[in-house]
Amino acid sequence: MAKLAECIVAAKNATKGNASTLTNLVLEFRGNKTKPTKIMNDGKKDLVKFVDSTAYETDSAIDSIVERGERLKAELSAAVDCEVVRAITLRKIPKGTTGKGKLNYSDVVSEVLGVSSRSTAVENNDRCLQAAGLI
Repeated sequence: MAKLAECIVAAKNATKGNASTLTNLVLEFRGNKTKPTKIMNDGKKDLVKFVDSTAYETDSAIDSIVERGERLKAELSAAVDCEVVRAITLRKIPKGTTGKGKLNYSDVVSEVLGVSSRSTAVENNDRCLQAAGLI
């Protein structure tokens, strides 16, 4: 929780974002694509393993489920923190900003926050980053 508060303060106090911020945000996101929905889906798969497994005694399985649930909460919290900081960072960048290789603001929002046509945005961003020699 403290880390999120520090990140939010830093993001709010940051100067107005620019084209390089836009480019850096996409590259950072691609380096760490951990999103809350993916973490939740992976966590559910783990929980089902404990529910269905005959290798564990009931008490041991319950302990494992509780332990995995606690880890899942921590992982989800960290992923949500990242999403919040990314959203604040995007908000600081003026709409219509174009990054290196003509990287488009709305495509970055779509890729990073997963709104509207994400696959089209990723393709557009790939072309722009390749044109700029960044990937």
